[in-house]
Amino acid sequence: SVPAELLIPLGAVAAMAFGIVTHREGLNERTFALALATNLVFSPYVLWAHFVLLVPVLLFLARRDWRLAGLVWLSSWLMPYFGMLYPAIALVVLWLVILRGQTQLAYSLLSTERAAGAGTREGQ
Repeated sequence: SVPAELLIPLGAVAAMAFGIVTHREGLNERTFALALATNLVFSPYVLWAHFVLLVPVLLFLARRDWRLAGLVWLSSWLMPYFGMLYPAIALVVLWLVILRGQTQLAYSLLSTERAAGAGTREGQ
């Protein structure tokens, strides 16, 4: 019931973002979870039985932050009323976790480079 004029640009952005993450990281559990959630949100035909594909997404989130995994799990209880809200919330939360992880990785790389740079200056 969402207009195609909205879904097509959002799907294109999601596909490009997925491609960038996959190119940077390769195929791993993060990109697998992202592929499953993206597929369910932008698929033209989804049955409730297909939502079992979000179990790996929940497991990935639970390993990173149990509170966010709990939020996604609680959103699954809304399926009888708002069916596609559950995979949409899973996708948004998954992107938040991925972006937060990228930010933490960047900070750790910067601090490692600064510490290495300070060590070489002191030794001279």
